Amino acid sequence: MTPARKTSLRHKTDRLDSPVGKVHSPAMDRQVPAVWRTLLTVLGSLHLAVIGLALFACVLALGTFVESWYGTPAAGQLIYRTWWFVGLLTLLAVNILCAALKKYPWKKHQTGFLITHAGLITMLAGGVLTSLFGVDARIDLMDSDDPQMLAYARRVLGGSVPRESHMAYEHDTQTLVVEWQPADAKTERQTGRSLRVFELRPGVVPWRLPDNATPPDLLVRLLGWLEHPLPRRPSFDIGNGYRLEVLNYYPAARLEPYSPASPGDAGFPAINVHLTTGRMAFPLREWLALDGRRREVRVGPAWVEFLGYCSRELIEEFLQPPTQRGSKGVLTVVTAQDKRQLPVDEYLDRTVTFAEGRLRMVRYVPDFQNPQADKPAHPILEVEWQPTAGRSRQVIVLARLTGSYFDIAKHDTVAPGRDMPHLWFHPPDWRYGQEDEVRGLLQFVQCGEQLYFRSLALRDGLFGLEKSGPVTPGAEEVPIWTHMGFRFRVAQHIPRAQAVPRFALEDSVPRPERAMSSEAVAALQCRLVHVATGRTTEFWLGQNLSPPQRFELGDAVVRISYGFKEVPLPFSVYLERAVKTVDPGTQRPASYTSYVRVADRPEQQPADDRTTPASGQRYVITMNEPLEYAGYKVYQADFGEIGIDDRGRPVNRSGFQVGYDPGLPLKYLGSIMLAAGIACMFYMRAYFFKPRRPSIPGQSTDGVA
Repeated sequence: MTPARKTSLRHKTDRLDSPVGKVHSPAMDRQVPAVWRTLLTVLGSLHLAVIGLALFACVLALGTFVESWYGTPAAGQLIYRTWWFVGLLTLLAVNILCAALKKYPWKKHQTGFLITHAGLITMLAGGVLTSLFGVDARIDLMDSDDPQMLAYARRVLGGSVPRESHMAYEHDTQTLVVEWQPADAKTERQTGRSLRVFELRPGVVPWRLPDNATPPDLLVRLLGWLEHPLPRRPSFDIGNGYRLEVLNYYPAARLEPYSPASPGDAGFPAINVHLTTGRMAFPLREWLALDGRRREVRVGPAWVEFLGYCSRELIEEFLQPPTQRGSKGVLTVVTAQDKRQLPVDEYLDRTVTFAEGRLRMVRYVPDFQNPQADKPAHPILEVEWQPTAGRSRQVIVLARLTGSYFDIAKHDTVAPGRDMPHLWFHPPDWRYGQEDEVRGLLQFVQCGEQLYFRSLALRDGLFGLEKSGPVTPGAEEVPIWTHMGFRFRVAQHIPRAQAVPRFALEDSVPRPERAMSSEAVAALQCRLVHVATGRTTEFWLGQNLSPPQRFELGDAVVRISYGFKEVPLPFSVYLERAVKTVDPGTQRPASYTSYVRVADRPEQQPADDRTTPASGQRYVITMNEPLEYAGYKVYQADFGEIGIDDRGRPVNRSGFQVGYDPGLPLKYLGSIMLAAGIACMFYMRAYFFKPRRPSIPGQSTDGVA
């Protein structure tokens, strides 16, 4: 064989020495057993690399769609931080490593190949380091430290929103905090107090759905099952012979103040009203009930009121009230044989005869809370009813509380019956003397177990009925007060309720806008088990809601709370001011800007000390210009309008995303190595760009020089 022929065969042999090649060097044949050579060949094959990279590209595409449809936290928990995604990355890393190892001993012309593969492995190592020790957390701050605004923000946003904080919180990892304390302890910091913190990652999908709940999308259910194929039932030993079990999880729940009454209990009606308009930063979502807590709510020029009960004999009085009511209102009287509308101006202190008896309007009071007032803020009418057979009864009829009357003699409320007609007192002014402030009124009554509404609005200078009718809970929004662009819906109606708080599933599907929801909060259904006796107690925990659940267990008191995992930062962020700019001529947001003050925190400062020095360096954070400080990056994530303080200054909230990437240097190094390796391969294989001299006359070679 000629020397030229030997050179050509050597080049062809080197060409076969590829990720899918089966030709090994004599040194590897002598040093590595056959089974390991086969394993290296399979794991380092080009076929496996193509399949792995194609699958990796499909997963990245799926992650992009999931992030767009369901939000960044959902994409992270359903895809990027799952065991199978980590397994896919590990498989790619093993493929790269085996593709390099099976070429040992390496040749000079393989230098670029080795540098490229080493760069890929370095980049993967940086990703693993970021996954293990990186920080991807969030801070919510408000540009006001007024106590009333802090309390309002906590109620509206479902959590505490301070003005300064050095603690960020993670969404993925959550904590159960169990605090034991002697029962005779007088203070929470008394000696003997012990604290235990348990971490859990419940995911973004409900574990078990309530009855009649809409299940998540098929894609979300499939990804949720892949994330955690086994049934979830975490259990923690909290000490003193007790075990805490987590039974169910709702990623987005509402804390409802009322629950349906038990069978046989009378209860009272309660409704959850949603009122929206384009001018409101947060929609009004309020519970109104006839339990003495809250029957009405004001939102600027709008007024929502739950009047009470209404009998079937009087429902038309509610749906079609009289347009002319005089200066003192109109009293509607319905007996078994008659129905009359009596203007109070005309019939006050007069006796009206019915077939069942006689009625006399004794006294009219414009405001029973302030007898000296002239405006009909809380009008009442004192009525005397004398039946044809029986004793007379003197009652007070309230215009703003229907369905029952106050018996003056018995000092108690009574409902219409056989010896009492049905009475409905229409007030003289629907706006109760506040003509300059009220431009829309929405009222509800319950008739039997059916809910009815009527809306009154200002039209052509007159304030009167706009529309009325029955209400279907959970239906689409109903437009009202067209001159102001409002819409309302009754999300829930409990005809017989009790004042027992509960958590209700808001949505079973993750939403990108959930961070801005005013009601959504994660909730856990837990069970406290005494191991020795088997006694159990079930309860619900709302995330970041206070006070915690408190139990007296023997000679100790245990408090259990549920919240985010907090991440201490080496610096504190103080929000001086948050502003929003809009596009000219529109109300569309153009940019969000936060003016902050950042101060270093000494390492010896206690972790639970959240005070901030007044000094600190000032920075400006915008949507496209994050703050880089102490190795961390603080991004402007979102913005929200909270309200107006006592001084008339707007109060806003800024949401910041805090990131710390310890694997970033390795990622940069890997990228540089990858580029250098590719350049080296092109440099050492320059024959790709110019013709080479053939080894045998008349024949070209295609091997590696």
